[in-house]
Amino acid sequence: MIFRNWNAIIYVWSILVLGILLPMLFFLDQNTESLGLNGGLIELILLYCSFQISAPLIRNEQRIMEMTFWLFTYVFMGIIPLVQVLSHRFAWPGQYDEAMITRCLFMTLLGMISYHAGIVWQRRKQRGQAGDSIRAFKKLEMSSSSYTVLGFGTLLLSAAMLIQSGSIRSLFLPRNSAVSDFSVKFQGLIADQLTKVPIFVCLSIGILLWKSGLFKSVGAKWMTGLLFVSALIVSNPISTARFWFGSVILTLIMLLLNWRKGSYLSWIAGYLVLFIVVFPYSDLFRNELYAAVNPQKISEVMETKGDYDAFQMLLNTTQYVDSFGTTQGKQLLGALFFFIPRSIWVSKAMGSGQHVAEALGYSFTNLSSPLWAEAYINFGYAGIVLLFGFYGYLSGWLQGRFRQAIRSGVLTHYHLLVPFLSAYQFFLLRGDLMNGIAYLSFFILLTLLFTLQKKQAERRIIAPSV
Repeated sequence: MIFRNWNAIIYVWSILVLGILLPMLFFLDQNTESLGLNGGLIELILLYCSFQISAPLIRNEQRIMEMTFWLFTYVFMGIIPLVQVLSHRFAWPGQYDEAMITRCLFMTLLGMISYHAGIVWQRRKQRGQAGDSIRAFKKLEMSSSSYTVLGFGTLLLSAAMLIQSGSIRSLFLPRNSAVSDFSVKFQGLIADQLTKVPIFVCLSIGILLWKSGLFKSVGAKWMTGLLFVSALIVSNPISTARFWFGSVILTLIMLLLNWRKGSYLSWIAGYLVLFIVVFPYSDLFRNELYAAVNPQKISEVMETKGDYDAFQMLLNTTQYVDSFGTTQGKQLLGALFFFIPRSIWVSKAMGSGQHVAEALGYSFTNLSSPLWAEAYINFGYAGIVLLFGFYGYLSGWLQGRFRQAIRSGVLTHYHLLVPFLSAYQFFLLRGDLMNGIAYLSFFILLTLLFTLQKKQAERRIIAPSV
């Protein structure tokens, strides 16, 4: 027998299914005789992603930041372009020649390679430090009484924001029918975050503390249950944007379920079903409460639904840069300093998806802007290399600290940050960046604030191979 390790067999099968069989199904569905140059580049992207997705299967490694990055890239920058390019059909109006499609596929590969390089760089750096077995972790500790008080405070804050903003009247109404007493969009955004994020952060902390056996009182457990129900109410799928509802549910599942043999494979399968089958129907209640579900062939949905416009928006952004040039970081500054109201910063950039859509004459401007497009519109090809290299390095560092903390047996804020980021980065990668950073920043701020502890003594652990 060539493979004595069952995980190695699964690894090979995963590459065959993801890299060859699944793309072949979509290829045959298009009734196309040959892939051509662009089809070949897409297949290269799919194979690259397949190897990266499948690699942790050998050891069932909890490399969840890499997992969701490569799964997003596989579906939205691989499978979807394969269907759209071969069928010559896109969700939004636009004409793209073969040369432009080729350029955008090379941009996609450039971002992937840069991200991978950042991951590898960080991984080697951590391996080089493996001999130094002393690592400092700030242990996540909170008494049952402190947690109960914190939970009660977040519930009061959420209730106050619902009443103050008037959103309580539309808690279970379609999102586009939402009622708010705030006339300024920025005020509504802050109120929405104060309603949903503190409760979710506190709940997540409670789940971690409960699972670690640190809750001794019944009151803390009752508070966790109350927070769980409240979080599902204020972040319900009817009135809440799907990116936040999805991030909440996926994070809670990852926090509640222990990582076992076969967990990585289960998450791969689950995310593929979510991205390919569930995602286009997850915004069903955007406009009406009793919307009818009209099942369509998967490839038809990929060709016509704006939910799968990531690659087309990269094409549109390329057209924009060809006509107007890069923004030289203006879009990035707008995203990083999203919290400054437009009444103060009058010339603050709008979201990149909206900016490109308006420049190209679209009547509907609530469009995505994948990270590749964000990098390119700001600094061109150099932006793709730098942004994805940095993103890979940062993801590798966070993921490494998360796995080290698990190995050490020390409960830290990485146990909360990394599972959330692994789910939320789907929205961050799809864009646009300005909206993605807004919720992310507030979540990180509250997580660090709620878990703020005095510096703990260093604890000796064995650094894992990452």
